[in-house]
Amino acid sequence: MNNGKIFSGRLSKKQVFALPQGAILITNGTGPGGHPLLMEELGPESTREELWKRIKAVGWSWQLGYAFSEWRSCKTHISRFCN
Repeated sequence: MNNGKIFSGRLSKKQVFALPQGAILITNGTGPGGHPLLMEELGPESTREELWKRIKAVGWSWQLGYAFSEWRSCKTHISRFCN
């Protein structure tokens, strides 16, 4: 993918675990000001189970999400949609 986007699709446990450490994961769902409900830099694989539990607990599993290779690309993407 281009513009630093390395994933665009439905969030699944398999996908969350497959993304590289350091990727920035955001949800398509937004809160106040149009900012993503979830925006997190992924840590080592050992931290992903806890992240997946949080994603499921708030009902974000299988929602659209994006992952970026760097913060700059993520912020550019967000700025296109935020007020």
